[in-house]
Amino acid sequence: MKTIATIEITESIITKLETKGNRWTKGSHDRIYFDASDVADFHCDTYKSGNIRSATLNGEEISNTEAGRISCMKLYVDLKTGEVVVDNRGAAREASIIEAAYLATIEALTAEEETEEEITETETQETAETATETIATETTYTYTIKTNNKEDKTMKGFTLTRDDLAAIAADLKEYTPEERKTMMAWVPTDLMAGAEGFWERGYDYTDPDTYSCRDWEGIDEHDFARACILIDLVMSDEEVA
Repeated sequence: MKTIATIEITESIITKLETKGNRWTKGSHDRIYFDASDVADFHCDTYKSGNIRSATLNGEEISNTEAGRISCMKLYVDLKTGEVVVDNRGAAREASIIEAAYLATIEALTAEEETEEEITETETQETAETATETIATETTYTYTIKTNNKEDKTMKGFTLTRDDLAAIAADLKEYTPEERKTMMAWVPTDLMAGAEGFWERGYDYTDPDTYSCRDWEGIDEHDFARACILIDLVMSDEEVA
């Protein structure tokens, strides 16, 4: 996770950012998250299970694995600090394209704020200069640049708690490494494919925030999290062996 820029946060800026992203608050956190498709020419078709069917970036086909990683990139603006944050989750060239488009989107939105302020000041000044026969309050106005609002979308958030995830991990740890490896074959193919595309070494899969980057509508989050934790344990078993 890294900070690629810092911006000044105002109510107007927050409103503009919300036209592109989704605001999330929890405890002391206050952020606006963005999907890769919100900031770049990224399109991803999925099956009803949520697994990826095909994907393109800037009109070019990319692998389902790379598309899965891009879909799980964490892109957000911290409204408390103004930090523009990105976590590319291990993606390479494609992630750099998304990151550049993300930064350009944020810069464009904040530039609109500065432009509006300049236009407002200019309009007010011109009004004051020509208001010799007109009451100032009747002639002064604010010129506002219109932005293209995206469709409203409601995302189904991840509902499992840290205790829920810890219980899943504890259950899986009751098995031997050999048994866990055998269990990999029991996981439905589409579910395992989705979990493998999501999984990245080094992340804490007993932390709910790890799963916060995707839409859980129509997906069994318990089974998905169990598959991710199982993969993580099997990989750890192999490293020890």
